[in-house]
Amino acid sequence: MQDQTYIILLSKSFTGDISPAELHLLDIWKQESPENTQFAAQMKQVWESSANHVPSIAVNDLEGDFKNVLAKINQGETTQLKVVSFGGRILRAAAILVCLLAAVWTLRQITATKDIIETAQGFDQRQVTLPDGSLVWLRQNTTLTYSENSFNTTERRLKLEGEAYFEVTHNPSRPFRVEVANTSSVEVLGTQFDVKTSGDKSAVTVILKSGKVRFKPTPTQEGVIMSPNQKLVYDPIQSKITTSTLQSNADLAWQAGGLCFIDAPLSVVKTEIEKYYGIQVNITNPLLLDCKFTSPLPSKNAGDLLKNIATVFGMKIINDTTNNYILSEGVCAK
Repeated sequence: MQDQTYIILLSKSFTGDISPAELHLLDIWKQESPENTQFAAQMKQVWESSANHVPSIAVNDLEGDFKNVLAKINQGETTQLKVVSFGGRILRAAAILVCLLAAVWTLRQITATKDIIETAQGFDQRQVTLPDGSLVWLRQNTTLTYSENSFNTTERRLKLEGEAYFEVTHNPSRPFRVEVANTSSVEVLGTQFDVKTSGDKSAVTVILKSGKVRFKPTPTQEGVIMSPNQKLVYDPIQSKITTSTLQSNADLAWQAGGLCFIDAPLSVVKTEIEKYYGIQVNITNPLLLDCKFTSPLPSKNAGDLLKNIATVFGMKIINDTTNNYILSEGVCAK
């Protein structure tokens, strides 16, 4: 059985899926005798030769399948197998390796599952119901991806690009994990939260409305457990996490169907309006961009919100095209 254990490690080393600890163990085994070194070299030749006949597959789940097969093989082993020649060892190991790869590949082809991709294109928003009953609101230009049977496993795992608001069905035995593009993830320990990300090197923002979530910058870090009404921003470039208490629900208003703001700089208000309503807003007086604006009730209509801004700052509104608004003049409100 010792040879079979090292066949597994050799297979992992050939595909690059071997851990540092396993690689160290394999190196020690190779150095124990010239026979082991030669055995490893010949197994590599078998692997490279079979690569043209057996489709390439991942080995991260191979060890369990391999041991199950070997357990059945060992039931029929006799003492004679232990004194088989070195050449016989190679042939037997190669046969096990190639046959196992082919069997596992065939099984995975049969049981392979497709990724389900949910998207919200342009300026549309979508509400998605997941297989476990969890609800997801996708903001514009957002993509949510998950395997069609990922909700039948021990963990519910999804990948998010963009921004989405989640209401997760509670199930302690099946953790709910949202992965973002830069290898960070949000592990759900509660129910309602918002995640926003824009790419591998962009900041990740998590807003927790109720319950509890854990944000992990990388899979190996413990991360930060968030509390209700807390906002977290992660800068992947500086590896910095910043948390703060929410002063309003402005960041979550899009999910409710409208925008609201509490002491938000007009530059931020402008950007959010453009993104949410799909329009262009030109503020001609740059001195107003740092002025704070408050509109506590969600506005579902862009025109009403712009009229409110114009009234507060004494501006004039010109709608030169359907989707282009010009706000001129005005002074900061006291």
